[in-house]
Amino acid sequence: FSTATTQEKTIILNEINTYILALNWVWRFGQLGYLTERAARSGAGLAMAGMMLEGESFDDTLRQQAINLGTPAINNYLQYQFGSDGVGGEGPLYSPYTLTTAIPYIETTENYNGQKLWETFQLKGAADWLLYIITPRANGYTLKFNDAHSYSASSFSGFINWIEDKYNYPLASYVYENLIDTYGTAPGLSSDTFSSREIVTIFDIDQSVPNPN
Repeated sequence: FSTATTQEKTIILNEINTYILALNWVWRFGQLGYLTERAARSGAGLAMAGMMLEGESFDDTLRQQAINLGTPAINNYLQYQFGSDGVGGEGPLYSPYTLTTAIPYIETTENYNGQKLWETFQLKGAADWLLYIITPRANGYTLKFNDAHSYSASSFSGFINWIEDKYNYPLASYVYENLIDTYGTAPGLSSDTFSSREIVTIFDIDQSVPNPN
Protein backbone atom coordinates (compact mmCIF):
# COMPACT_ATOMS: atom_id res chain seq x y z
CA PHE A 1 0.00 0.00 0.00
CA SER A 2 2.89 2.37 0.72
CA THR A 3 3.97 2.24 -2.93
CA ALA A 4 0.47 2.81 -4.33
CA THR A 5 -0.25 5.99 -6.28
CA THR A 6 -2.47 8.69 -4.76
CA GLN A 7 -5.26 7.71 -7.14
CA GLU A 8 -4.97 4.03 -6.21
CA LYS A 9 -4.95 4.87 -2.51
CA THR A 10 -8.04 7.04 -2.90
CA ILE A 11 -9.95 4.22 -4.60
CA ILE A 12 -8.94 1.69 -1.92
CA LEU A 13 -9.60 4.05 1.01
CA ASN A 14 -13.04 4.94 -0.35
CA GLU A 15 -13.90 1.26 -0.67
CA ILE A 16 -12.74 0.51 2.88
CA ASN A 17 -14.73 3.52 4.08
CA THR A 18 -17.85 2.11 2.41
CA TYR A 19 -17.37 -1.28 4.09
CA ILE A 20 -16.84 0.24 7.54
CA LEU A 21 -19.99 2.34 7.25
CA ALA A 22 -21.98 -0.61 5.89
CA LEU A 23 -20.78 -2.98 8.63
CA ASN A 24 -21.57 -0.82 11.63
CA TRP A 25 -23.96 -3.59 12.74
CA VAL A 26 -21.12 -6.10 13.06
CA TRP A 27 -21.12 -5.57 16.84
CA ARG A 28 -23.83 -8.24 16.87
CA PHE A 29 -21.30 -10.82 15.75
CA GLY A 30 -19.42 -10.13 18.96
CA GLN A 31 -22.37 -11.43 20.99
CA LEU A 32 -22.19 -15.05 22.11
CA GLY A 33 -25.28 -16.12 20.19
CA TYR A 34 -23.84 -15.00 16.86
CA LEU A 35 -20.31 -16.40 16.94
CA THR A 36 -20.02 -18.05 13.54
CA GLU A 37 -17.43 -17.91 10.77
CA ARG A 38 -19.10 -14.66 9.73
CA ALA A 39 -17.96 -13.16 13.02
CA ALA A 40 -14.40 -14.17 12.26
CA ARG A 41 -14.45 -12.86 8.69
CA SER A 42 -16.27 -9.59 9.35
CA GLY A 43 -14.49 -8.85 12.61
CA ALA A 44 -11.02 -9.71 11.33
CA GLY A 45 -11.53 -7.69 8.15
CA LEU A 46 -12.70 -4.57 9.97
CA ALA A 47 -10.06 -4.75 12.69
CA MET A 48 -7.23 -5.31 10.21
CA ALA A 49 -8.43 -2.40 8.07
CA GLY A 50 -8.39 -0.12 11.11
CA MET A 51 -4.92 -1.21 12.19
CA MET A 52 -3.37 -1.03 8.73
CA LEU A 53 -4.79 2.44 8.00
CA GLU A 54 -2.95 4.08 10.89
CA GLY A 55 -0.85 6.92 9.54
CA GLU A 56 -2.83 7.17 6.31
CA SER A 57 -4.95 10.16 5.33
CA PHE A 58 -8.11 8.52 6.61
CA ASP A 59 -10.78 9.59 9.10
CA ASP A 60 -9.16 8.49 12.37
CA THR A 61 -12.50 8.29 14.20
CA LEU A 62 -13.79 5.90 11.56
CA ARG A 63 -10.53 3.96 11.62
CA GLN A 64 -10.82 3.47 15.39
CA GLN A 65 -14.47 2.53 14.98
CA ALA A 66 -13.43 -0.28 12.66
CA ILE A 67 -11.05 -1.63 15.31
CA ASN A 68 -13.63 -1.26 18.09
CA LEU A 69 -16.33 -3.03 16.07
CA GLY A 70 -14.19 -5.78 14.62
CA THR A 71 -12.00 -6.81 17.54
CA PRO A 72 -14.74 -8.16 19.88
CA ALA A 73 -16.29 -10.17 17.04
CA ILE A 74 -13.11 -12.02 16.09
CA ASN A 75 -11.69 -12.27 19.63
CA ASN A 76 -14.91 -13.66 21.08
CA TYR A 77 -15.02 -16.19 18.26
CA LEU A 78 -11.50 -17.34 19.10
CA GLN A 79 -12.27 -17.48 22.82
CA TYR A 80 -15.73 -19.03 22.96
CA GLN A 81 -16.11 -21.15 19.83
CA PHE A 82 -13.60 -23.79 20.90
CA GLY A 83 -13.88 -26.37 23.65
CA SER A 84 -11.06 -27.24 26.00
CA ASP A 85 -10.22 -30.16 23.68
CA GLY A 86 -9.89 -27.84 20.70
CA VAL A 87 -13.02 -28.82 18.82
CA GLY A 88 -14.81 -25.87 17.23
CA GLY A 89 -18.50 -25.17 17.55
CA GLU A 90 -18.95 -25.32 13.78
CA GLY A 91 -17.30 -28.69 13.38
CA PRO A 92 -13.80 -30.09 12.84
CA LEU A 93 -13.62 -29.08 9.16
CA TYR A 94 -15.34 -25.71 9.30
CA SER A 95 -13.23 -24.46 12.21
CA PRO A 96 -9.79 -24.60 10.54
CA TYR A 97 -11.39 -23.21 7.37
CA THR A 98 -12.57 -20.20 9.40
CA LEU A 99 -9.29 -19.92 11.28
CA THR A 100 -7.54 -19.46 7.93
CA THR A 101 -9.31 -16.08 7.90
CA ALA A 102 -8.11 -15.36 11.43
CA ILE A 103 -4.40 -15.93 10.77
CA PRO A 104 -3.79 -12.59 8.97
CA TYR A 105 -5.63 -10.81 11.80
CA ILE A 106 -3.54 -12.56 14.48
CA GLU A 107 -0.31 -11.67 12.67
CA THR A 108 -1.43 -8.09 12.00
CA THR A 109 -2.33 -7.60 15.68
CA GLU A 110 1.11 -8.75 16.79
CA ASN A 111 2.78 -6.35 14.34
CA TYR A 112 0.43 -3.52 15.38
CA ASN A 113 0.58 -3.66 19.18
CA GLY A 114 2.75 -6.65 20.09
CA GLN A 115 -0.20 -8.69 21.39
CA LYS A 116 0.39 -12.40 20.73
CA LEU A 117 -3.11 -13.72 20.28
CA TRP A 118 -1.75 -17.08 19.23
CA GLU A 119 -0.54 -17.47 22.82
CA THR A 120 -3.81 -16.20 24.30
CA PHE A 121 -5.93 -18.55 22.21
CA GLN A 122 -4.49 -22.05 21.92
CA LEU A 123 -5.62 -23.01 18.43
CA LYS A 124 -3.57 -26.12 17.76
CA GLY A 125 -6.44 -28.28 19.04
CA ALA A 126 -8.29 -27.52 15.81
CA ALA A 127 -5.50 -29.32 13.96
CA ASP A 128 -5.78 -32.28 16.36
CA TRP A 129 -9.38 -32.83 15.34
CA LEU A 130 -8.36 -33.24 11.73
CA LEU A 131 -6.46 -36.32 12.89
CA TYR A 132 -9.65 -37.85 14.26
CA ILE A 133 -11.61 -37.52 11.02
CA ILE A 134 -9.04 -38.77 8.51
CA THR A 135 -10.59 -41.98 7.26
CA PRO A 136 -8.67 -45.28 7.30
CA ARG A 137 -8.36 -45.27 3.52
CA ALA A 138 -6.59 -41.88 3.74
CA ASN A 139 -5.78 -40.37 0.31
CA GLY A 140 -6.96 -37.01 1.59
CA TYR A 141 -10.33 -38.34 2.66
CA THR A 142 -12.06 -37.17 5.81
CA LEU A 143 -15.46 -37.61 7.38
CA LYS A 144 -17.31 -34.46 6.40
CA PHE A 145 -19.77 -32.75 8.69
CA ASN A 146 -22.15 -29.83 8.29
CA ASP A 147 -21.67 -28.11 4.91
CA ALA A 148 -17.88 -28.40 4.73
CA HIS A 149 -17.05 -28.30 1.04
CA SER A 150 -15.34 -30.99 -0.98
CA TYR A 151 -12.20 -28.87 -1.36
CA SER A 152 -12.04 -27.73 2.27
CA ALA A 153 -8.96 -29.74 3.25
CA SER A 154 -6.78 -28.01 0.68
CA SER A 155 -8.34 -24.60 1.28
CA PHE A 156 -7.05 -24.47 4.85
CA SER A 157 -3.64 -25.97 4.16
CA GLY A 158 -2.15 -22.61 5.19
CA PHE A 159 -3.72 -22.97 8.61
CA ILE A 160 -2.08 -26.37 9.15
CA ASN A 161 1.31 -24.97 8.10
CA TRP A 162 0.82 -21.99 10.41
CA ILE A 163 -0.02 -24.23 13.38
CA GLU A 164 3.08 -26.30 12.70
CA ASP A 165 5.29 -23.23 12.58
CA LYS A 166 3.72 -21.10 15.34
CA TYR A 167 3.47 -23.82 17.96
CA ASN A 168 6.39 -25.94 16.73
CA TYR A 169 3.81 -28.72 16.51
CA PRO A 170 4.91 -31.89 14.65
CA LEU A 171 1.42 -33.43 14.58
CA ALA A 172 0.36 -30.64 12.24
CA SER A 173 2.91 -31.88 9.69
CA TYR A 174 1.39 -35.36 9.94
CA VAL A 175 -2.07 -33.90 9.25
CA TYR A 176 -0.76 -31.92 6.28
CA GLU A 177 1.05 -34.94 4.87
CA ASN A 178 -2.06 -37.14 5.08
CA LEU A 179 -4.66 -34.64 3.93
CA ILE A 180 -2.87 -32.60 1.29
CA ASP A 181 0.71 -33.64 0.66
CA THR A 182 2.38 -37.07 0.25
CA TYR A 183 -0.60 -39.26 1.19
CA GLY A 184 -3.30 -36.70 0.57
CA THR A 185 -4.67 -35.05 -2.54
CA ALA A 186 -3.61 -32.02 -4.53
CA PRO A 187 -5.48 -28.78 -3.84
CA GLY A 188 -8.63 -28.46 -5.88
CA LEU A 189 -12.10 -29.92 -6.13
CA SER A 190 -10.81 -33.47 -5.74
CA SER A 191 -9.62 -32.94 -2.17
CA ASP A 192 -11.58 -34.26 0.80
CA THR A 193 -13.91 -36.23 -1.44
CA PHE A 194 -15.44 -38.63 1.09
CA SER A 195 -19.09 -38.49 0.11
CA SER A 196 -21.42 -36.60 2.43
CA ARG A 197 -24.13 -39.06 1.46
CA GLU A 198 -22.37 -41.77 3.43
CA ILE A 199 -22.51 -39.53 6.49
CA VAL A 200 -26.13 -38.58 5.84
CA THR A 201 -27.18 -42.21 6.06
CA ILE A 202 -25.43 -42.54 9.42
CA PHE A 203 -26.29 -39.25 11.11
CA ASP A 204 -29.47 -38.27 9.25
CA ILE A 205 -28.07 -34.84 8.45
CA ASP A 206 -30.28 -32.45 6.51
CA GLN A 207 -28.36 -31.86 3.29
CA SER A 208 -29.78 -28.82 1.54
CA VAL A 209 -27.66 -28.95 -1.63
CA PRO A 210 -26.42 -31.88 -3.74
CA ASN A 211 -22.90 -33.11 -3.07
CA PRO A 212 -20.80 -32.36 -6.22
CA ASN A 213 -18.88 -35.59 -5.65
